Amino acid sequence: MDAVILAGGLSRRLGRPKEDVRLGGQSLLERTIDACATAHRIVVVGPSREDLAGRRVVQVREDPPLGGPVAALAAAITLVEEPTVLVLACDMPRVVEVVASLPEPSGEDDACLALDRGRVQPLAGWYHWAALARALAQRTVEHASMRSVLDDLTIRLVDVPPGCTDDVDTPEDLDVARRREEDDDRGPRT
Repeated sequence: MDAVILAGGLSRRLGRPKEDVRLGGQSLLERTIDACATAHRIVVVGPSREDLAGRRVVQVREDPPLGGPVAALAAAITLVEEPTVLVLACDMPRVVEVVASLPEPSGEDDACLALDRGRVQPLAGWYHWAALARALAQRTVEHASMRSVLDDLTIRLVDVPPGCTDDVDTPEDLDVARRREEDDDRGPRT
């Protein structure tokens, strides 16, 4: 399998690049890359980063820059070599739980996506490369909705641990993630 990590948004509400937010000594991007450690190839979509040099990562920029997640996937899909691809946004602090909870799609499914507390997470799931490439080729990708891509796919939804796809979009989200990290570091209370 290959992995595609989306790391190219503006992060307006947070006020700084999400991928650089540090939790537990790692940036959210580093955490996401580590969660994909078994991937044959990891494609990171976003601005070029010198800190990724020497890592088993291929970098690409969406066209147009800041064109949204569908444009990011369209840029990355040409670099995918394996039949299945794990697609992840880079702003989920609990990404390891997400990856551990999701099976690869079966032969009948085009995608296997996280379902977190009743919400489908299109940027937390597995896709068959060929099906995703076909769906992307059928639309203009700039600022397209991920939901429109999903309309062309046969999807299996998998319940994941509640809250594991929560992302860091705002300073308040970051505070919640930091508190959770601190609680996890303390361990269970007796």
